[in-house]
Amino acid sequence: MLKPRMKNTPPPTGWNSAADVLERLLPDLPIAGRVKDYRVWEVWEEVAGRAVAARAWPSKLQHGKLFVTVSHPAVSQELQFLKGRLVRSLNQALTRHGAPPVKAPFFVVGRPQDMAKPPTKPAGLAPPPFSELRVPDLGKPELEAAFAAVLAKRRQRLTKKG
Repeated sequence: MLKPRMKNTPPPTGWNSAADVLERLLPDLPIAGRVKDYRVWEVWEEVAGRAVAARAWPSKLQHGKLFVTVSHPAVSQELQFLKGRLVRSLNQALTRHGAPPVKAPFFVVGRPQDMAKPPTKPAGLAPPPFSELRVPDLGKPELEAAFAAVLAKRRQRLTKKG
């Protein structure tokens, strides 16, 4: 975890977003100011809702104009009616994240593969069977022995139940 750059900033808790890391690592580069612009992709589904996000997704942000790729002309028409509410909600969410507001959305009909959606989270790998778990090298023999004893006891209980 990175240390805060300013003295008055409290240390971050938990995980940092990529935007936060880039802001701290690259403060003097021209791209650093644009990092906050891309928060719109983080908040889109929350603001637009799942049903809309399944059919419309931001494709680019240019000078405060948000270009949104939609799956069908009817979706574009529907979002035209919701444009004001969508911009207000989006800007509220962006303000919470310290990002600049969106001036206006533009809806463009495109193919689903053109919709720049973030990658889906990979399915978690199944843990190994309990019988295959081993105590890793921790560099402290007494700690390793304590964990080994706990594992042995648990294996013993599991074999009695089975």
